[in-house]
Amino acid sequence: MFKSVLLADSDIKFREKFHDTLSLIGHKVDCLTNSEDIFTRLETEKPGLLVLGHDLISLTTYEFLEKLRAIEKQMPVVFLIKESPSTLALSKIKSFAAVDVVKKDFSNHLMFKVILEIIHEPGEKIEEGKHSNLGKILVVDDMAQMRTLVKGLLKFRGFDALEAPGGKEALELTEKEKPRLILLDMRMPQMDGLAVLNKIKEFDNSIKVVMLSGLEDEEAINEALRAGACDFLVKPFDFKKLEVLALAILISISR
Repeated sequence: MFKSVLLADSDIKFREKFHDTLSLIGHKVDCLTNSEDIFTRLETEKPGLLVLGHDLISLTTYEFLEKLRAIEKQMPVVFLIKESPSTLALSKIKSFAAVDVVKKDFSNHLMFKVILEIIHEPGEKIEEGKHSNLGKILVVDDMAQMRTLVKGLLKFRGFDALEAPGGKEALELTEKEKPRLILLDMRMPQMDGLAVLNKIKEFDNSIKVVMLSGLEDEEAINEALRAGACDFLVKPFDFKKLEVLALAILISISR
């Protein structure tokens, strides 16, 4: 089941791009240009998520949330802001139930990651190849059981997924298949994840790389992020987190 999204934002280009991006993966998106229209809409419709451009609010943020919560107690709300808020402001906003704040930014996947964590619901098998238009995903792990499982789950959910058992094979497949996203294990024999990442970025810096690691690899993960990895997942990870992250990355580079 795909949850609906109600977006209120004054920027028409942003609204159109946001609408088209989430519609691409099956979510219904309705758009408003005025925050006051939200309250009228909520009388007849209960969206799965309200996304709100912060500069559109005529009331203070806290007054708006108090008014909203008088009507809808738990509906998730995401505020889109131009700059990162202060720690105090963020704490106050998040003191209201089911409210999050994220930078309004199409240049990376973080905005969609926050939104998809709320609305996306992994579950039943999705039509094979449904998300193949978003690009290929390469799973790189020396543990056969792990990479086969991740590849299988990705294909079950409609992605076009490949696998490689090590760095050498990953680089060969990267050159041949041109994946848009690589899920890369940090610790592998012969060539570790950081060495593979550096080679991938030399070959094509536009390829997105997510590092997979254990908790003990924090220093190595930070080094990988500095070297160009766009995100990371700590093993063992929840598959919803993986699917949401993959979708967020792929749709952010598809528009």
